Amino acid sequence: MASFSPFEADRVRGALLGAFIGDALGAPVELLSASDIAMDPLFKTGVRSMVNQLQLQSWIDKASMLGMTMTDLAASNPTRPAGHYTDDTLLLLSLAEAIIASDGNPPPNATAAACAVAAWTENEQTSLKGLRGFGSGTQRIIEALAAGTASPATSGTMERDEGSNRNGGCMRIAPIGLLFATRGLRDTEVVKELRVAVAEAIRATHNNAEAVDGAVAVAYIVACAASTDFNELKVDGRKLLSFLATEVCATESCRMIFATLADQWSCVPTPMFEWSCTEHALDVASLNAAGVSFPGDGFMAISGAAAAIWMALRHGDRVEEALIRTIALGGDTDTLCCMCGAIVGAGHGWSAGTTFPAAWVAALENGPRGKDFAIHLADELYLSMAAANLQRSLSSDAAAKVEEVCNSKKLK
Repeated sequence: MASFSPFEADRVRGALLGAFIGDALGAPVELLSASDIAMDPLFKTGVRSMVNQLQLQSWIDKASMLGMTMTDLAASNPTRPAGHYTDDTLLLLSLAEAIIASDGNPPPNATAAACAVAAWTENEQTSLKGLRGFGSGTQRIIEALAAGTASPATSGTMERDEGSNRNGGCMRIAPIGLLFATRGLRDTEVVKELRVAVAEAIRATHNNAEAVDGAVAVAYIVACAASTDFNELKVDGRKLLSFLATEVCATESCRMIFATLADQWSCVPTPMFEWSCTEHALDVASLNAAGVSFPGDGFMAISGAAAAIWMALRHGDRVEEALIRTIALGGDTDTLCCMCGAIVGAGHGWSAGTTFPAAWVAALENGPRGKDFAIHLADELYLSMAAANLQRSLSSDAAAKVEEVCNSKKLK
């Protein structure tokens, strides 16, 4: 396929805005266990609305214990308003900008790093300074890059020699997956190209084999979701998980997780979430069998990627329920739901916002880099990728023509 169609352009919007929504929906309960979330009166049937952290019962109890009013507590504990995203979406949007700056092609490490620093710097000049929730290691790297005391060529091992194996690369990688949506995704050479593109895009902060593996897995599933009917994706769940285990992932730990999940796979209907429902228990049990437990393991690259992919494939036929069920796992809820949101968004498209509950869409922040910016950026990303695809097609046709002429001359 030489270029994207209007239908596929909507998938680009869906991926970026789906990540945005998942991130904002999961952020207020980040770090809480599933049992802690379930105990909050707001979430009797799961996290179904955009809230501010200070609305949580745990924060209300904290104010009471300290003898403070909620106003006083809020003043001393700045939090993001409801519907606001975290570092996950900030860096994902910056990666989309890096692709655009690279003319619709996988960006080199230096470009990806520069766009991430620019997005962080812009945020630090707003009222949300320090409130996007950057991981401490990534924060220090970006600050060093911004100050010119580190180079993106080596900053990925600045914090530790082996690099970070946490999920900061996975959470932002969806735009790279979109680049490969029109490629032959069963072609192992294409998978190798995807791996190179992913590793380069996150090298400045996550120069680690497991971090790359988790991000490659997410990018691959985003590419699959953006290029097929989501119901077919769910039916092919076992095959996809097996392909991740045998052809996409490179580390033994990642291969084992996806191989086990493939063995655990069953295509089940997705009813409305309840804490006591059988499907939730099965999700937890299946992930536990693969060595992924909560709340802790979701913060790591390969286990976090596996959880998000599992939830998206199992429940992505019902977008709202997929995100609610992902948050119900607990732990790194914003990142897990950001990845899941990118996958289901790529699979269903944006459809003028109707793919997601209207209340969620209406609650999204809409400042300088908010909802309208993300929609416009998605359209720019689509146009840049379409142009790059067309250029590749023309180059391929030209090469084929040259070969044809050469062969004809040989025959003479």
